[in-house]
Amino acid sequence: MSITIHLPEGTETKLRQKAELAGVSIERYLTNLAELDLSGESRTFTRKSFDEILAPARQSFVESGDSEAELTRVFEAARNEVWSEKQKTGLPTE
Repeated sequence: MSITIHLPEGTETKLRQKAELAGVSIERYLTNLAELDLSGESRTFTRKSFDEILAPARQSFVESGDSEAELTRVFEAARNEVWSEKQKTGLPTE
């Protein structure tokens, strides 16, 4: 189905920018907007900043009461475990 709409000046440019930020075509972006509106879901199509993505992990760390040294130990243990698994399976380690 095709629909032609006339948008106010500047709206197309803003929509194209938002589609680009979301990593999709303008057609896909507008289709997604329409489908989300009809489904009642509330999601945005803009990419989140790294700070926004990490906010829950940071909050969890603060609430855990762990020290930075403990967090470092946990991450190093996980990294070493992954490295060991890759060594066993012959997968590249980089």
